[in-house]
Amino acid sequence: TALQFYERATRIRQSWPLTRKLGAAYTASGREGSAAVLYDEYFERHPGNMTAAAFAGRQQAARGQWREAARSIDRAIALGGGRNPDRLTLRATIALEIGDVDTALVMAQEAYAIQPLNRAATEVLARAYRAAGNRDTRAIALERKARRLRK
Repeated sequence: TALQFYERATRIRQSWPLTRKLGAAYTASGREGSAAVLYDEYFERHPGNMTAAAFAGRQQAARGQWREAARSIDRAIALGGGRNPDRLTLRATIALEIGDVDTALVMAQEAYAIQPLNRAATEVLARAYRAAGNRDTRAIALERKARRLRK
């Protein structure tokens, strides 16, 4: 099976593309926990891989591991991934989840500045303004704009 092939191949050389394929095979076979461990271990062994750091952050956020996700996404941003509006939007969302409103505002503003027609970036900026106590016209305007933008 593909799963057995990928497991054997990773014993020889564990590249990021191969790790992703093995993780997908684990997930497809109902072994999501094995996939999560695989990704986390890869990220630990390869802390300089920006793509792996971003992927680990998304996976951790999906599992509600907010502090771990924050560290992973921060690493991805530090490794050069700071111009990706989806990554910045995710980091802003994570910051809101852990109550770090200042970081949420900074990340949401950066994401919005890069891509002002991105619905998720627009929504998270409105949420960050609300969390900061700014119930002014900026938050209201962004909420209206987000409703008009496509998903």
